[in-house]
Amino acid sequence: MAFKLNKGQSFFIMNQAFYHNGGLKIYPRINFATPRILAFVKTISTVTITVVSATFTSATALVIVFSEPVTALTSDFTNGITSAPGTFAVSGIAGSGTRTITLTVAGTPAIVTGITGTVDIGAGVKGAGGNYINAITGRAITSGF
Repeated sequence: MAFKLNKGQSFFIMNQAFYHNGGLKIYPRINFATPRILAFVKTISTVTITVVSATFTSATALVIVFSEPVTALTSDFTNGITSAPGTFAVSGIAGSGTRTITLTVAGTPAIVTGITGTVDIGAGVKGAGGNYINAITGRAITSGF
């Protein structure tokens, strides 16, 4: 509920009812004409979080850049597949709370120069605005080393 008061107007609270000074009852002893916080409202962003890039930067690192700072867990990144052909598992995470997440990975067979792949990104990745990513299946990964 929001109130817009003109200059010189005030409102009063009594028995959980609001009375404007133009109304029938005025209780000057509980005058809240001085601005006060009546409620806290948390705004959750409606902007969709996107993945800007996903790159193997070494045999043991996958760097994923998001469109905004995010918090994430290793469990948010699953089903790693490489072009070797092979798979990789995520065992560590760094950068949670920033746009750039670095995952510690181990490939079977080992990830080497020129290897690409895909990874699933779960809906548990949370943006700084309180919004969650839409789950991504098979996000492409490029080779950066």
